[in-house]
Amino acid sequence: MKHIHIMDNTLPESCCVVKSDNECYFMQPTIIRDLHNLRFSLKDRLIQAKQIIHKHKKNLRDFFSNNDKILIQTNIDKGVLINNKFLQRIVKNNLVKYDDNPSKYIDEILAVPKEKLVDREPQTYITKWFNFSNDDKRNQSIVNTIISNQLYTKFPEQFYDIFDAQLRCSDEIIRSLAEKYVNFRNIEMIPKEQQIIYKSRAVEFRQDFFNSSLITCFSKADPISFNSHHMWAQYGEAGKGFALQYDISLLDNFLIEENTQLLRAVKKDQFIGSTKIYDYCRIYPVTYQNACPLMSFFDPYLSEVNKRIMNKNSSQERLTSLQESFFSTKHPQWQHEQEIRLVTYHFFLENEMKNNNYVKEIDYINDAKGPEKFKLMKKKFYDAKKNILPFIKPSKIVLGWDYESSTAINHLEKLIQHAHSNNIEIGRLDKSVNYLNNQFTYSIIKSKAT
Repeated sequence: MKHIHIMDNTLPESCCVVKSDNECYFMQPTIIRDLHNLRFSLKDRLIQAKQIIHKHKKNLRDFFSNNDKILIQTNIDKGVLINNKFLQRIVKNNLVKYDDNPSKYIDEILAVPKEKLVDREPQTYITKWFNFSNDDKRNQSIVNTIISNQLYTKFPEQFYDIFDAQLRCSDEIIRSLAEKYVNFRNIEMIPKEQQIIYKSRAVEFRQDFFNSSLITCFSKADPISFNSHHMWAQYGEAGKGFALQYDISLLDNFLIEENTQLLRAVKKDQFIGSTKIYDYCRIYPVTYQNACPLMSFFDPYLSEVNKRIMNKNSSQERLTSLQESFFSTKHPQWQHEQEIRLVTYHFFLENEMKNNNYVKEIDYINDAKGPEKFKLMKKKFYDAKKNILPFIKPSKIVLGWDYESSTAINHLEKLIQHAHSNNIEIGRLDKSVNYLNNQFTYSIIKSKAT
């Protein structure tokens, strides 16, 4: 069957659709699908689906997100939507058939009250806060990265909250998991009293492996809204720092381009090995719940890994799903952050494997210094700045109300100059608040040349 890639102007920013003899497929990298999940509601996607089918007169497959399908089924269960073959094909097969007269069905669905088809407000931007420190080299690096349209990612152990996005199992838990899940081929060759030591090291390795994704944290919060004052207090140096706003539609375009011409703007020697960084990435909103990460994620994760080692049926989809759930879940005490998280799954591990720098599981287990070597491997990766990704320029820079008293004022002035030279809106907050619209007083910083 011949497939033709088409640039479909019925979709925003000409997203790529793949067209075959009978069907159209929405075949984008996972991270672009993630962005569309942030940007568009079920209602938006129904309108887009109608436009695509009307234009190409073909079936449409794999267009709706899992959230869309869940929302459809929820509305069917509540009696809001009529359970018919059109909706069942979407829910079960992610398929809209051209012969089903989809326009008629979609128009009927769109007649339902909007709030039933929009389970969240579509996101048009994401925000990232910054603060400076007494380390001038670090401050300079932050500003240079922004000016170079790049993005820092971190290993979870570098977060403010050392328990966020990483497991820190006690020796007792590691031992119990080792006894429950870890097996080796020919383990009987190891003296019985030594077996639990090797098994426990295997669990420690898998814990280190699990904790080795690179993460960047954004927020849905508007830096000009007074509702974000807690973000300024915690991440914006109590008004001495600044926030960057990124346009999601521009990020969408950038990633589509990156998928075609990967990292062409990055120096070839910056990444040795795989350069398809965004093939490893997901971006999604954080869910806030009280679930225990060990019982909810790591326990079944080890079970799947053990199946794979013992040549039993294991599911890569299940492993991936468990990782995604873990990295996208935080305790409710953090829900004021409204966090959106970009996670780069194991890119650094893949990179080190291709450069023969990787600490293998067998070496980790057999060498008492295995954990130290694993940490050193991560440090070298970070020190070489391989954690920096190409990114888009911010659409807006917001300086805090007290930025002029920052110890890094020289770097902020450099940022102001960069914004004026690159058509980026830059402004500052005032300590006063307009309580009628719940916003900080905000004023544009004009270029001295105007």
